[in-house]
Amino acid sequence: MARKNPFGSTLAKAMAEGTDFTDDEIDDASPAAAPGASGPTVARAIEALKEDDKQATRMVSPSHIRLSPLQDRIDPEEGLEGLIESIRAHGQKVPILVRRLPSGEMEIVYGRRR
Repeated sequence: MARKNPFGSTLAKAMAEGTDFTDDEIDDASPAAAPGASGPTVARAIEALKEDDKQATRMVSPSHIRLSPLQDRIDPEEGLEGLIESIRAHGQKVPILVRRLPSGEMEIVYGRRR
């Protein structure tokens, strides 16, 4: 069953009247840009995207990561073999947080035992 066109009679009536527009009327009727289309709303959206990008998960080569000079109480050697085997078997399940140093290297902020 075909759907009824709700605009059918309106469109047919407008076409039947056959109104001709002058070029000036057409130019005046052209849609104008929405006010503020490239203003603060777009700027806020761009800033939000930049902030999201800062928080994005990325793959970083281990050769670019160094340990922080600030160590917690966990002995780095304790359970290291078990950690290595777990990562080999299951991969790294929880991401770490790193920060970029002025040298371009990454330093672990937290998660060095993950």
